[in-house]
Amino acid sequence: MIAAKSICSSQSSTRVAQLVEARDGTARGVLSISIIVPVLDEAELITPFLLHLRERAPGAELIVVDGGSTDATRQAAEKLCDQLVVSEPGRARQLNAGAMAARGEVFWFLHVDSEVPAGCLGNIRRALAAREVAGGYFRIRLPKKHAIYGSLITSHTTPESRCGFAAGITGYFAGGVSSSKAVVFPTCR
Repeated sequence: MIAAKSICSSQSSTRVAQLVEARDGTARGVLSISIIVPVLDEAELITPFLLHLRERAPGAELIVVDGGSTDATRQAAEKLCDQLVVSEPGRARQLNAGAMAARGEVFWFLHVDSEVPAGCLGNIRRALAAREVAGGYFRIRLPKKHAIYGSLITSHTTPESRCGFAAGITGYFAGGVSSSKAVVFPTCR
C-alpha cells in the first residue's frame, strides 16, 4: 500500500536520523535518492531547473530522460545531471527508462517546470522511515508564466480528494524500488 502524504513544507529543519529502519526491521544507512526527470524540448528550462535541484537536493542522483528533443536540451542537461538517458517519447516510457537506470533506493519523479521545497530529501527520508509508508508525493509549485498552468492548478491541486490517491500535479516518490527494477508506469499504445 502506498500512503500518499503531503509533506511539502517543514516548519523546522530537524536533523535526519543517520539510520533508517528497513521494512524487515534491520538497520540501514541513509536512503539514497534518484530524481528522474522526463524531458522533451526543454532547453530553456533544463539548466535553471537542474541548478535548483543541485541546491535543494544535494547528494541526490539526477537522471534526465530525453524523449527525442530537437533543441539543445540534451547538451544542457549533460553538463548538470548524473545520467542522461535517451528513450522513446512518452511520459511513461521515459519514467520507466529513468527507473531502470537509477541507482537510488528511492525514486522521485519530477517535471522540469517544478520547484521543490528546501529540505525535500530529509522530508522524503522521514516519511519513508515509517514502516507503513512506501511512497508519497509533494505538491509542487509551477511557474505562473503560462496560462495553461492556471487551469491545471485549479483542476489538480487537491488530487487525493478527487481520486482517493495522489494524481495530477505532484512530485511522486517511492522507496524500496531499486532492487525490483519493475516497470513502474503503464504505457498507452
